[in-house]
Order: sequence, then structure tokens, then C-alpha cells
Amino acid sequence: MKHKGKWGFIVNPAAGRGAAAGYMTVVREAIARLGLRAVIAVTEGRRHAEALASRLVSDGCDPIIAVGGDGTVNEVANGIIGRDVTLGVVPAGSGNDFIHALGFPARFSRTDWALLCRADAIEMDVGLCNDRYFVNGMGFGFDAQVAASREREGARRGYLLHILKHLLRYRPRLVRVVVNGQVHRRRCFLKTIGIGRRFGGGYYLTAQAVANDGVFDVCTVDDLSLLQRARLLPRVPRGTHVSDPVVEYFRTDRLEIEADEELPYHLDGEIFRGASFCVRILPRKLRVIYNPAGEHYFRIDKSARHVLS
Repeated sequence: MKHKGKWGFIVNPAAGRGAAAGYMTVVREAIARLGLRAVIAVTEGRRHAEALASRLVSDGCDPIIAVGGDGTVNEVANGIIGRDVTLGVVPAGSGNDFIHALGFPARFSRTDWALLCRADAIEMDVGLCNDRYFVNGMGFGFDAQVAASREREGARRGYLLHILKHLLRYRPRLVRVVVNGQVHRRRCFLKTIGIGRRFGGGYYLTAQAVANDGVFDVCTVDDLSLLQRARLLPRVPRGTHVSDPVVEYFRTDRLEIEADEELPYHLDGEIFRGASFCVRILPRKLRVIYNPAGEHYFRIDKSARHVLS
């Protein structure tokens, strides 16, 4: 049975290197086919989805559906967290990593639209880095440098080409990390803090993460030789890198990180720069539409699930 409230759709036409512009027609057709009461809003630039989401909630829309990539999802989530509404996602970006946490595929069929319309909902954890939320994960080091390079060059090259370029050139930075009261200083090649499992269009950096278990999964790799980098990279898409001796993989609900200089970092794939970070988990802070029959990343219990009316 579909949720009978007023749906709010936020379409980012710039997502997927501009391919999401064609989703306006798809969304309109789906709304008509499924008989939804709905409002459609279109973004006009960075951070606009956040403002639109907040406005749609004030106008009585619930759920709010992000139509775009992981960056669009991040903005919409930042506009609704704490507002007692539900987030849904229609993937229309390049990587579409977060959607897999919800048990949906990266490209929707009519069946997936019908499942979205059922609005089966569950509560998931949210990360907070300083004053900004994230729902899939964040990263420092090599993966953030790759994402920054891809953003700077307008995604004209494929993701793999950016990876190979920085695999040769990336120089790890010295960072101070506080975890569970212990202080570590290390030259960090990569540090990914995951709620979901998948990043960069199919790289399972935090391959064992559960999206509502109240902790982050953290994948840390210190300085590596070129040979070690080349050996480790092919294992990441399968998630088997977590057992490699050069990888430190652990769980925590809080980290503090300081660097001697500003570094690029990403939140759900969106690039920022900073030198000091307080990162903590907010357990089951956001309600999301998921596919109970899909391969989602949730631990199922009665307290987490919701039925929207």
C-alpha cells in the first residue's frame, strides 16, 4: 500500500554529468502512473537541494525524495534531519553508492518505483562531521584526493583513470587521530569512515558496515609502497582488502582528527577542505525508505521499522 501523504521530489538536473536532466519526465510519469500527490522542485546549484528540502517539509511534504547522485542525497538529508520526515532516493548520479544501502539498484525499473511507492521505512544512523551531516560515509587521504581531482576536472575522465593517476602520485599526510581515548600520529594514505559500505562507484571500503548498528566502520591504511598500493587496490571492489595486514579495520562511535594543514575530505562524495574534525555517530537519526527484500545494509528489528500512512 502506498503512502498517501504529499510527496516532495527534488530533482538535481546536473547529477550524472547532466544525465539527470532527463529524469524530470521519468518522475512526472511515475507520479501519474502511481497516483501520487506530489510536488516537484528542481535545484539550481550547490546546496540548493538542502534549502528546497527544508521548504518542502515546511509545506507539508513527507516523504522527501532525492533524485540525483550521492551529493544530492547528502544535501537533501541535511535539509530534513531532525524534522521527523522520511527520505527516499531515486538514483540519477554517476556513482550511486548510497542507494545500495537501501536495497535498491543503481537504475530504477518500474518495479523499483512501485517498491519506493510502498514506502517501507527504517531508521538509520547518521554521521556528524563538525556541523554537517553525512549518511553514507566520509573520507580523508587518497580517496578524497581522487574525488577532489574528479570534481576539479569536471568528471571528464572516468573514475578509474583518476585512481590510477593518484595511485602513483599521492603523498600521505601526517594526521593526529584520537579514538577511544587513544592518540595516534600517522601518515595516512587512506581513512574511510563508513555508515554504508560502498564508495567511488563500487569500491567497498567499509565492506562490513551495518547502517543502523550505532557505530562507524573505519578503514585505515597508512603509507604504502607503490607495489603495496597496486596489490591492495584490486581487492577493494570485492571488499576483501579488509583482511590484508596493511589495513586497520575497526568500529567506533567517535573520532577526532587533526592535520598540520588543510586537507581535502569528502562527505558522501562532496568535497570540502579542513584541518580539524570531530566526527560522531547519531544512532537511528534518519528515517529512510528501503527495500525489505533487497540486499540492504540494515539490521532488522521491530523498533527500527516504520509503516508510513
